[in-house]
Amino acid sequence: ERFKKRRSKSNKTPAFAVLPFKLLQFNTGDDSEDQFLSIGLTDALITRLSKIKRVVVRPTSAVVRFADDSDPFQAGKELEADFVLAGNIRRAGNRVRVSAQLLKIADKSTTWAETFDEKFTDVLELEDSISERVAKSLLPQLTGEEQKQLHKRETELPEAYEAYLKGRFYWSLMTEEGFAKAIHFYERAVALDPNYALAYAAIAEYYIFLAIHCVIPFAEASRRTKEAAQKAVAIDPHLSEAQAALGLAALNHDFDWNKAEECLLRAIEINPNSIPAHSWYHTLLLESGRFDEMTVELDRVLELNPEGLLSLHYLAWAHFHTRRFDESIKIHRRMLKNEPNYAWGHFTFSWLLRCVGEFTEAVAKAKKGVELAANNPMYLTALAAAFAENGQRAEALETLDAINRMAPTLYISPYMLAIIYCSLGEREQAFESLEKALDECDVWVVWLYVDPQFDPLRDDARFDDLLRRMKHPLAPREKVIETKKTD
Repeated sequence: ERFKKRRSKSNKTPAFAVLPFKLLQFNTGDDSEDQFLSIGLTDALITRLSKIKRVVVRPTSAVVRFADDSDPFQAGKELEADFVLAGNIRRAGNRVRVSAQLLKIADKSTTWAETFDEKFTDVLELEDSISERVAKSLLPQLTGEEQKQLHKRETELPEAYEAYLKGRFYWSLMTEEGFAKAIHFYERAVALDPNYALAYAAIAEYYIFLAIHCVIPFAEASRRTKEAAQKAVAIDPHLSEAQAALGLAALNHDFDWNKAEECLLRAIEINPNSIPAHSWYHTLLLESGRFDEMTVELDRVLELNPEGLLSLHYLAWAHFHTRRFDESIKIHRRMLKNEPNYAWGHFTFSWLLRCVGEFTEAVAKAKKGVELAANNPMYLTALAAAFAENGQRAEALETLDAINRMAPTLYISPYMLAIIYCSLGEREQAFESLEKALDECDVWVVWLYVDPQFDPLRDDARFDDLLRRMKHPLAPREKVIETKKTD
């Protein structure tokens, strides 16, 4: 098996998961003021505990699906965790009470159970108390550096902290409305505390996400990512999330591959358990064509989050770009069986199916993606390309026309348009769109070297020129024609 899918049993590093805290409501009426505490506090604990290098902490994205789960031991088993923290939150008046227990999955025992009670305005104290109790249970002899990281607060202002927690809660919803609320609260957090580096890193993450999903123009998204990441690093150069975001900005805004790698390696050095840092570094290596090194990083992502949806997608994505199409198909089918409403999975599966000549199913998957993400024209680009290669040229052109009509109000990725033109056999328009993608800092253009969808263009000198202009590490050198001097 080229890519590992399980944590090696010889690896003695304990794996730990914080399950979403359950809300116990005793008041009537709107409970929105309490909702953010469940995922927000869970995410904050995960972020803090993941700084301890001797423990593997499952990411928030992996645990949110257990928000309504009643069996923490089964959740721990599915997460391949040795220990889980489970509990509930109760808010009564101006106080918050958290009842938590650390559970050992192997023998279904309770390592400890404790209640933490603080004023609602002192939620920071809750995070301090719980994280320290957990860490000392997992690692009784904490080093001085581990103690330092464990006690490090990103802000001392409860109001800024609460705004950040609300941002994380709304971000976890992964909805258009949730994203809008998330950035509102992230910006409120930095307005309250201009030195809140972690909140700036979250803002950078927000704009990276918008760029990847073609929500706003790439030049704007990459600029804002870079601004937020630079602020975060200036405040705290030892913040892994900030270094990782700066690395993405260096690549997508400046095409500075060396700087991007330097920042991502620094992020991993600071926090070896950072899934975003390892994930983004593995994609950088994949985009660079450094497949052997990429495999090592992807193994680490799978070790940190074995059954996470994004981990499976990264695995399928790696197989796709290394032309292991059969393996990628297997993983896509498994992924969509588990998450049938995962629009992004249907989108990339449509790309893959076109590359193996399964055009009818490619159309079906693209249609499902459009159905699940109706307001995003990016999903229509996969449908247009699938129509084109399925011999439905009229439908492809009609879909392309519908996409272009959206341009005045919605952002259209020129890279995605280039895929359509390539599928239609329109080389000139494909190159025009790729040129535009490069000029606009389209976040997708850095995939050009490894993207099999552009294989029909590789014999054109303009393809190599695009690679040189984006400073791709493996771009062919420009030929220099020497002329003899005459006397």
